[in-house]
Amino acid sequence: MRNITLAETESVAVVTLPAAPSRLAEVLPTEGPVHASMEKTSDEMARIARSAVSSITIMSPFVNRDGAEFAMRTFDESPAPQKTLITRLSGKTGRAVRPLVAEMQRRGIRVLDYFIRAGDGYETFHAKIVIADGDLAYIGSANMTLYDRHSMELGIIVKGKPARAVSALVRSVERVSVPVSAT
Repeated sequence: MRNITLAETESVAVVTLPAAPSRLAEVLPTEGPVHASMEKTSDEMARIARSAVSSITIMSPFVNRDGAEFAMRTFDESPAPQKTLITRLSGKTGRAVRPLVAEMQRRGIRVLDYFIRAGDGYETFHAKIVIADGDLAYIGSANMTLYDRHSMELGIIVKGKPARAVSALVRSVERVSVPVSAT
């Protein structure tokens, strides 16, 4: 296992390859050794969690049961006392997350719903973010919806100034989101 250290503004490509058998996984190595510099999404999310000292936030609009359990395990890896899951509790995500809110709260995870009525529609989000201490962030396409599928997800890890910009956005989302309580 190698240890990755990001310079102040360096970034790392993060990928989840489609489930086997995958044509993409077969062809990607032909692009040369650069593909080896891509990191596995789940490994990088765990690394971000372990690096968090004061806070970690996972922001995913879509969450299924397996994804919620993955998020809880990710939070469990973090020594940070402030743990927040931001999602939108409409539809399938609500049916998956609401039964787990009490367990999340026992684990010290605050759950926020960013799905707010706005005129004749809703204000919500599509961003997928994991951020530690406002200084190290994953930004990408991976929702917290784990299941065997044939979809490639791609993201990037940023540190320093770009992560602080993402953090300002996430803090703003936290301020307008609705806290979810166990019922």
